[in-house]
Amino acid sequence: MIKESFRESINNQGAMLLDYAYKHHFQTCKIYTDGDYSGADISKIRPQYSQLLHDAIQIY
Repeated sequence: MIKESFRESINNQGAMLLDYAYKHHFQTCKIYTDGDYSGADISKIRPQYSQLLHDAIQIY
């Protein structure tokens, strides 16, 4: 049950961010999610966050 609530929370956050981007005319190119990782625990390597940083460097 807790894991389902967590996933629902992640989905809701994603929907809210996409809605915000749409309303403010931001283009969404890709969505990066590390659903099983906590943002509070920076000691763990988050694969999608690492990919986001890698992609950002490649653009510039």
